[in-house]
Parts: sequence; structure tokens; C-alpha cells
Amino acid sequence: MKSKLIKIDFTNKKIIVGLDVHSKTWYATIIIEEVLTTKTFVADPKKLAEYLKTNYPLGDYIVGYEAGCFGFWIKEELEALGITVIVINPADIPTTDKDKKSKTDKIDSKKLALGIKSGLVKGIYAPDRQSQEYRGLSRRRQDITKKLTRVKNQIKATLKYYGIGYPDEYEDKQKHWSNNFIKWLATLKFKTSYGTEKMESYLRELLFLRTEKLNILRQLRKLSTEEKFKKECKILRSIPGIGIVSAIIFMTEIVEIGRFKSRDEFLSYIGLSPNEHSSGEKRKIGHMTKRCNHSLRTIFIESAWIAIRKDPALTNYYNETYKKTGKSKAIIKVAKKLAARARYILINNTEYVIGVAA
Repeated sequence: MKSKLIKIDFTNKKIIVGLDVHSKTWYATIIIEEVLTTKTFVADPKKLAEYLKTNYPLGDYIVGYEAGCFGFWIKEELEALGITVIVINPADIPTTDKDKKSKTDKIDSKKLALGIKSGLVKGIYAPDRQSQEYRGLSRRRQDITKKLTRVKNQIKATLKYYGIGYPDEYEDKQKHWSNNFIKWLATLKFKTSYGTEKMESYLRELLFLRTEKLNILRQLRKLSTEEKFKKECKILRSIPGIGIVSAIIFMTEIVEIGRFKSRDEFLSYIGLSPNEHSSGEKRKIGHMTKRCNHSLRTIFIESAWIAIRKDPALTNYYNETYKKTGKSKAIIKVAKKLAARARYILINNTEYVIGVAA
């Protein structure tokens, strides 16, 4: 008598996969109700999808992995194969003290899977490939700016180390890094040719980075005129202190303003909401959160200093707040108002109005 093969039905059953991803291998923890399985895969979305569909046919697959150096391509390829994927901020994954002391691929994938199963972790926003490349261009500008600052500091440190003072015409810091100042640096001679070569190497790097930054700025300005961003950039530029570059950086970072359901959610993303510690009837408001979008927070804080000189309503608000909290906290509050106004005018398709208290 032939025995019957009974095929297990996984139709609509949740198949949760916590994926710890690396360049060549992925470590997966698979949870089906209360059953937990671990498996190692070659770093290939097709292999993972094939395994899930073969072993758990017609299941409701949910794969989660940490945001990081692998970006969103894994999500894109798995979703094209019919697998739901969430990308998780590492800071959102529940971690015990024991987990901190013992870290392995198996533990990491298990935490991801359990976090998804319990509903304690949510996926971050994943922009499409085109938006990622726009954002990459604006972040390249930020990267170059940091490198420029580094090489300038290295040059200044070299001058200080050898006791080389600035000529009188360059004592004013505002004149540092002008073309004439750089030409003066190029005339410096050291005791040996090797010392001179070191300075010349710094100057070559400095000039290269300046050229690269200029090229990136040209491309960002060009991007701001394209149909996708033209309207929004024009609206954003009506805000005091927001120029062409700041506007396009804002749009490439945000991608879609409508994805923020509330003002507080938007301010939290930027990093203009302070930390709060509450217990019982005690409530303490701390410093600004470290979790933020540094580019956007910088844009609004810098714009706030300009806005308090150009918008009478914000001038008055800053002066009143400054008396109670001091300069730093007062300008942060102005930056919060500007960010909230930016969200409002974009959603309502209207330009910023000077002198309106909000």
C-alpha cells in the first residue's frame, strides 16, 4: 500500500525572517508561529526567495534587515520576487545587556526576527532608486565639505608646527582661503624638499576638492530646475535663509513631504525635538536628540539666524525666548518654527509670508 505524501499548507501563514546581511553570506532566523529555525544563505535574493517559496509555499513572507552599507537594493530585489521587506534602523532593535556582551550573526538575526514578530520594530522609509541617487549627490557635497575642512586644518596645523605666521594682509580670518592666500601658501619653502612637497600635496588636495565641490553645486542647481523639484524649491526659497542649494538638499532628503503624518513626526525626523525623561509627575526636557538628519537640522539652524533678521515676527519671538533660555535654545526654537512652516507651505502649496506669527 502506497503511503500518501501530505503537503503542509502555509497559505497566509506569517513567515518572518530576520536577516543579518554580509557581503558573501546572509544569516537568517525564520519564525513560523512559535517555531524558530536558523539557516545560512549565499548573499543572493533569488536564493532566499526560492528557499522560502519551496519550503513554505504560499506563505505571507516578511523579511527584515538592518539599514546600513547595503542600502535598499536587497529590499528592491526581494520585493520584485514577491517578498515583503522592511529595512530597520539598528537603534530601534530591542537589545538586552546580555546581547551587548555577546554579539554573533545568529543573535543579530534572531533579534530582528523577534522584533518583527512582536511588532516592536517598524521599517524606515525606503526611497526609490532615483531618489537615492539624487540624495547621494547632495550628500557627496557634504562629504567634500568635511574633507575640505580637514585639509584646511592640516595646513593650519603645519604652519603652527613650524612657527610660520600669516602676513598682515591675511591675519583677518575672513581672508583665509582666498585665491591670494592659497598663492601665498604655494610660495612657502621649507628646509627640505620633502617639507615643501608635503605642503604642495595639501594644496593639490585642497584645489581638487574645491573643484569637485563646485561641480557638485552646479549639478545641484541644475537638479533644482528639473520638473520634479522646480515647484517645491521655489516655495522653499521663499523662507528667509533658504537658498537654491539648501532647497534642493531639503527635497532630496525628504523625497515626499506627505510621508510625515504630523508636525511632530517631521520635527523628530529632522532632529529638532528634544529628548524627554518622564517618571510619575516628574517631566524633564533634555537636549536635542542625537538621532537626526544632520543636513536638515543644520540647514534650519543656519536659516534661523538669517530669519530673525529678516522676519519681524521671528525677531520678536527670538528676543522673548532669548531672555528666558539664552541664545542657543532660542535659535533652536526659531529653527523648529521654520521647519514646521516649511512643512506647512509645501503641503498647502503656498509661499512663506513674512511677519506672520505661527
